[in-house]
Amino acid sequence: MARRPLLRQRAWGEVILERLDETYVPLELTRHVRTFKAAHAGLVATTRRATVARERRDTAFAAVGRADGSLERAVLTLGKRMAAAGLGPEKDPFAGRSPLRPAQIVALEPTRAAAETVRVLARLKNEKVPASVKKAMSACAEAARGIAAASARVDAAQKEYARALDARDALLSKWTTALARLRRRAEQVWSDTPENLARVFASTGDEEPETVFDLHPVLPNLMNGVHTN
Repeated sequence: MARRPLLRQRAWGEVILERLDETYVPLELTRHVRTFKAAHAGLVATTRRATVARERRDTAFAAVGRADGSLERAVLTLGKRMAAAGLGPEKDPFAGRSPLRPAQIVALEPTRAAAETVRVLARLKNEKVPASVKKAMSACAEAARGIAAASARVDAAQKEYARALDARDALLSKWTTALARLRRRAEQVWSDTPENLARVFASTGDEEPETVFDLHPVLPNLMNGVHTN
């Protein structure tokens, strides 16, 4: 569901409840009003939790971007230092250790770039290299670990967000059903006073009650193509 239509639905629900508070509600309607009020409160709460979960996921995603930037700088530095030390040609300093050049490795999505970097380091481990290259290798290893840790946080945060969306969408379904039942019963109870019905359920101009929404959007692949350049 798009964020804007959901906010419109919630706003309309709040307006309906405010109007009901200002209107004499016959006994025959009270049960339906209570049910809708509870459904609306649940929708507000689960929407708030989904928002918090999304913010946590986005924070984790940003951490992946930062870790990817660190890995990119470390890999390119390692390539330059290896070439300067004569451990590989300038255009392909990882030759014999990886089928990919440094620029090709950092162009991969973060987890694949980290995995390929670890393979390069494993093949360099038993080679005699100068201190400058060892320092660059350490930076690469640290950056690769950072990618792994940040990726794990994204996975956990994305699962939490998916659960929050499931809970919110379940409450939205109950909200829609409760509103429909309230309105049908109100039509019966206020058959002699249609002005009450019209005023309570009048459009605010923002809600879209007849629209069928995609309630469960596909979550983005947060690990694909994250590069700071």
